[in-house]
Amino acid sequence: ALARKKFSTLPTSSQLLLHIIVSVSNKMRILICSENVPPQVNGIARRIGHYETGLKQLGHDVHLVHPTSTCSWPYMNPWNSTAEMMLLHPSYVWDLLMDEEKTYDVVHCVLPLNLSGMWLLVAFQLLRTLSGWDQHYQQRQPALVISWHCNILSYVEHYVPPFLYDLIGSAWSTLVVSLLPNISDRILAPTATT
Repeated sequence: ALARKKFSTLPTSSQLLLHIIVSVSNKMRILICSENVPPQVNGIARRIGHYETGLKQLGHDVHLVHPTSTCSWPYMNPWNSTAEMMLLHPSYVWDLLMDEEKTYDVVHCVLPLNLSGMWLLVAFQLLRTLSGWDQHYQQRQPALVISWHCNILSYVEHYVPPFLYDLIGSAWSTLVVSLLPNISDRILAPTATT
């Protein structure tokens, strides 16, 4: 079980993720699924690079899944032609769910546009539901973590025309409030102050 700590002020998403990992004294196997990783030059790639380096320095086994991984098919990001998105190979997802040799302690997906990460979390939750009675599986299920690359509501408010904001802001709020807590154990999201 992940240790919990009460903070006097709200921690940043990076501080909270590192606290969760550091709170567990054993070496952990951590899977990070992100479409933005070093050597890309952007804030998400930089954060993921810091996670990987810091967690490895703490002795954890960290695996990155990204568009150029052998377990995914890359395709062009329709909103940014200089970036790639990915589809995970179905056999890779199946192995993650069923192969005990590929068990992870933490599965961390960077959202919102990482659709493969979202489907991966849904697959783990479905397996949890279907195998809820299986004590063997319960002992090896990973903690499912989602992190956002930005304060999405502030982003939408800034970049979306005012006449569309109510519709898009409402859609994102519904997604965050209803879907994401059902497919993850923890959501790390920046706020206006972090």
